[in-house]
Amino acid sequence: MEKIIPVGFCIFLLGSLILTWSKTLNRKKLISNGQEVTNSFFGTILILVGAVMIAIPFFVEI
Repeated sequence: MEKIIPVGFCIFLLGSLILTWSKTLNRKKLISNGQEVTNSFFGTILILVGAVMIAIPFFVEI
């Protein structure tokens, strides 16, 4: 169960990277607003999943 923390942290970082990357590309007008919204949504979902995976071992004891 403790091995889930590094995996969750990597997913959290990947979601943060996607979120930042999509906003940067939209500011530079390389992608459309619709594509930026889709990428931001996907990045936000990954951030939430990563945060939950990091938090699970603190609340569940196996």
